[in-house]
Amino acid sequence: MNQKLFTMLSIVLGLLIFSEIVTPINAQTELPSVGDFYTAIPVWNPSNTLIAKVSDTNVEMWQVNASDPIQILSGHTDTVLTLSWSDDGNYLATGSRDGTVRIWDVATGDTITVYTDHDNVVGSVAWKPNSMLVASASIQGEQNLHTWDALTGNMTISSNGGTGSVIHFSANGMKIATVVGPIIRTRELTDFEITKYFRTDAMGSLEVEDNNNLMESVRWSPDGSKLVTGNIGGSIYIWDANTLQPLSTLIASDSYNPEGIVLITQLSQTWVRDVAFNFDGTRVLAASSDGTLRVWDTETFQEIQTIQVDPFIGAGWSADGEHLVTISATDEVNFIDTTSLANPSALHASVLSPISDTTDQH
Repeated sequence: MNQKLFTMLSIVLGLLIFSEIVTPINAQTELPSVGDFYTAIPVWNPSNTLIAKVSDTNVEMWQVNASDPIQILSGHTDTVLTLSWSDDGNYLATGSRDGTVRIWDVATGDTITVYTDHDNVVGSVAWKPNSMLVASASIQGEQNLHTWDALTGNMTISSNGGTGSVIHFSANGMKIATVVGPIIRTRELTDFEITKYFRTDAMGSLEVEDNNNLMESVRWSPDGSKLVTGNIGGSIYIWDANTLQPLSTLIASDSYNPEGIVLITQLSQTWVRDVAFNFDGTRVLAASSDGTLRVWDTETFQEIQTIQVDPFIGAGWSADGEHLVTISATDEVNFIDTTSLANPSALHASVLSPISDTTDQH
């Protein structure tokens, strides 16, 4: 990564995975950057039998309790930043710093499409439910948000999605939500017209740089009535998807600072790596870098349960919230059964052995 300075404004605009905050300690010493703490979210296939995980320019496929990846997808020429499965689990979309999106046939490991219409780093991809349509966003450009056919690579719509958008489709595939730092938008898929817009930085004091307002993940509820976003400062927001008004701010990380001041060096503890709703939308879950896994009721916003696991630098929930994969600082992959967090009828959560460890589960 280029080590030249970027301004804090670039972070506010959503370049959290590329920007750098550098505060000189002396002429020779610099603090870490926000980008140093970014890890691409590992993603579960629809049947929760495989995860796709980034390994620099490659993508690894892992089965639960396998000792090694069962498959490695190679083809990108720079770091892969984002992953998304098709609903049938047959295809994987990957976006990269090389400015392309690749569509992979998972069964064969072959690239079937290389999308090249972005003119900058691709920071987010999302697959439309029950479709061969893909949405992707590059970090810059006047028309940086695209939808296109995964088999032909033909673009259908392009729009200004905002710098560094993170994308998620509603379950019916008719709307998309994008988050860019402190900005959340919803759009109609037919024409990309913005239906709702909200700036979270207007919720706090204008005199304090509030890192809690910077969003890095977003999910729709199954019925499309709510959205949840995860923030780098250790909190999550629950949204009314129809009005795009915040319903509640919930504390996801024990390292959360209510004053909104988060040092760059604290991001390894506070960053909410992923969020999810459970299968019926009655619970919402968050996974924070300090190892805190927390669940709340989506009607009362009361905390239901918290479990603590080892800290991690990356994490991804399954679509129903009943499975979590975490990536440690040493690149160890751990699968966690979070059924008890997501499903009210479950009795307990069980943490599975790291998949690199062939010892019995516990």
